[in-house]
Amino acid sequence: MSFQRRGKNYMRTEPIWSWLNGPKMISINFAEISKHSNNNEDDNVFLFLTELETEAQRSHLRLSRVARVCKSDLGGLRTLQRKWTSFLKARLDCPFGDVRSQSLVQDVFFLRDENNLKDSVFYATFTSNL
Repeated sequence: MSFQRRGKNYMRTEPIWSWLNGPKMISINFAEISKHSNNNEDDNVFLFLTELETEAQRSHLRLSRVARVCKSDLGGLRTLQRKWTSFLKARLDCPFGDVRSQSLVQDVFFLRDENNLKDSVFYATFTSNL
């Protein structure tokens, strides 16, 4: 599975496990950062997903992730042609009681502050991954 943009400026994630490893998409949210920016910041697309763990190579364990790409990303000139150059991905944790317990994101809601995007908040629901 890959994350793609179709049309004139076709883009996609690399088909390797370090980009997306057995992902299950939960939510996609668009943040119009450029509308409120004084620094020419780009709009962002946020992806919330679960995927198979890649850090410890325990292929059966699913983890929550949040990823981001810039809307106007055009890809690289040589090595990342038609591939996202702004793709960032991070682990998303919400421990239940015990800090070592795992949780999986189930749904996400983006509460936009129309006057100041930096005051916008993502709310998410999680379930235990035990």
